[in-house]
Formats: sequence, structure tokens, C-alpha cells
Amino acid sequence: MELKRGDITDNIIIIKINRSYRPGMSAESLYDAARGCWNISIPYASVADYALAVSFGEVKEVYMRALHISSTKSYIFALV
Repeated sequence: MELKRGDITDNIIIIKINRSYRPGMSAESLYDAARGCWNISIPYASVADYALAVSFGEVKEVYMRALHISSTKSYIFALV
């Protein structure tokens, strides 16, 4: 299925994992690969409802913002 710009109505961030993705990765390894690629500003992370781990245009996993840790200004995304 091919998505178009208007198909996504939620606030998302896309995390490209082209270099670190390998077929057959466990969910934990995929999360670690996506987390290792996160280089995003706090303003963007604070409004994102979902993070998509994408490899060469294909969504491999979807994470939902689960927690905001204010003391470190960190955002944690969890598997949906």
C-alpha cells in the first residue's frame, strides 16, 4: 500500500534506519536500531504522537510516544 501526504493525519516523526536494518531483526534489535538513529530536536519530539522506523521507504515498526521525562527533556517512544 502506498501512502500519500494526506493519508497521515497524526503527528509523526520518521526515523530512517536504512544502514542498521537487517531482515529478521527482533523487535528489541529493531527498537535499538531506531533509537540509535534518533537525532531530533525537543520541539519536534514533543508534538509527535508516533515515531515510524523506516528502511528504504518501508515502515518496519511504529512506536507511540509513551513518556516525557522533563528533567532530561527526553521523550520515550514505545512499540504500538
